[in-house]
Amino acid sequence: MRPNLHTRDQGQSIPFYVRTDVSAMCILALNIVIDKIYLMLWVWFVIVSILGGIRVVCRVFQVASPYIRYFLMKMKMHRYTRNELVIIGALLWSYFPRYFKEDENIANVKLYITSCTIGDWFVLYQMSKNLNRRFFHKFLIQLSREFKELAQG
Repeated sequence: MRPNLHTRDQGQSIPFYVRTDVSAMCILALNIVIDKIYLMLWVWFVIVSILGGIRVVCRVFQVASPYIRYFLMKMKMHRYTRNELVIIGALLWSYFPRYFKEDENIANVKLYITSCTIGDWFVLYQMSKNLNRRFFHKFLIQLSREFKELAQG
């Protein structure tokens, strides 16, 4: 922190060329405002650093675990509309799945997503953000079928 109070020795000339030293104190009002700004910036940087650290840890888990990547893709496919509440959507998600229903196609999709590279998964994840969910689901099923046929034959 910067000092708010400053002392200064100042020479003062009076008539007949006699010099006297005067000690003066001044309060630096601008430093008080700057201190508050620095405090707000410091708190903001701490908050951003904590959130950034959490995000980095989440990314490390995404890269390390293919099951987390499958779970994220599954969450992306169960995305609800903007008008629906997130809490209600999260509660109904396990009871009423939209696209990832339990069948042989989902087993193939899970096998493909858990065995593909991080780059392939990232491209699929970006595609899931930008494509129609039904079309993307059909595309993912077709892709996983071709992957299974290629792996078997």
